[in-house]
Amino acid sequence: MRNTAIITGCFAALIVIAVFVSTSVKNRASLPSTAGMVPEQVIESYYNAFGELDHQLMEACVTGGAGKGDISTVAHLFVISRVRQAYEINAPVNVVSDVFGVTDLRIESMYNEPNADGKKTDELHYRVDYTFRVPEQTDNNADSVTVNPSQSYQRIDFVTLVQKKGNWRISEIRREER
Repeated sequence: MRNTAIITGCFAALIVIAVFVSTSVKNRASLPSTAGMVPEQVIESYYNAFGELDHQLMEACVTGGAGKGDISTVAHLFVISRVRQAYEINAPVNVVSDVFGVTDLRIESMYNEPNADGKKTDELHYRVDYTFRVPEQTDNNADSVTVNPSQSYQRIDFVTLVQKKGNWRISEIRREER
């Protein structure tokens, strides 16, 4: 009887910890993953995630600091798009072209030969050619919002993939603009 308050408090704390751990595990399990993807699928997923504003998938496709600038840009655009949606519920939107993302994606394997001992290499290299499209500028006035046509940039990325915990991940992206 004397320790009822202590036991009840410990039991309540244990329940709170269990709920916290359970929620954390569920959230972690629902995050995107590259499990089961071949290297080309990882690259394709990374670049297609631009247009979908899916920064979580982009983060799942990389390791280390690879793609940090791209992921940051997509995350910022995702937040801006959500805020914009919230503010423009009642405002008419005249969209001429609201294109952001990658088109004309071409992935080419580069010097991915087996090692001298015949074993598969644990590092793969690819050349990725694509067109990167971004909206040029947004004009706002009191009555409507107009998005100007997008600009296109031809890019070549040299992508290196490594295996991390059995899954292929992009470890480096060297970018060239044409």
